[in-house]
Amino acid sequence: EGAPALNIAIGGLLLLGSLGVLPGLRERWWPAAPLPYEAATTPVKAAGWLAGHPELPGPLLSDYAFSSYLIHALPGRPVWIDTRFSNYPEVQWQRFQSLAAADPEWPAILDEERINLVLLARVTEPRLIEAMRLDPDWCEAYADVDAVLYSRCEPLP
Repeated sequence: EGAPALNIAIGGLLLLGSLGVLPGLRERWWPAAPLPYEAATTPVKAAGWLAGHPELPGPLLSDYAFSSYLIHALPGRPVWIDTRFSNYPEVQWQRFQSLAAADPEWPAILDEERINLVLLARVTEPRLIEAMRLDPDWCEAYADVDAVLYSRCEPLP
């Protein structure tokens, strides 16, 4: 009944095909393989840089999509907000939206929340990036094509 050898062969091909496209393996046979993550929403380089600079004081506010990656990549550096909407009060989400839009109260929100580091996505937060670039209280600590990290020039205790 059936063809067990054929089923095993097909199963083996499916298994090998799946394993062959795993990140780390596929680059060996496919040099132009796409990244295993979306670069614009995964701050791999920025997280690596930040990991090498533990002296920079938190708390850390980041783009909420970045935060999902940062929770994994930098577990010792908690984020102020992330994509788990139910874990945060509504007022915190409203404040995050005000920050991302660079509403006039953005400096006061960062002061009230005692935030010393801000990691922003160039794609989703260009207004806040520009506002922080112009604010003398904030210094650019790191930048790449996808992200910008600002730290307070004089950190809050």
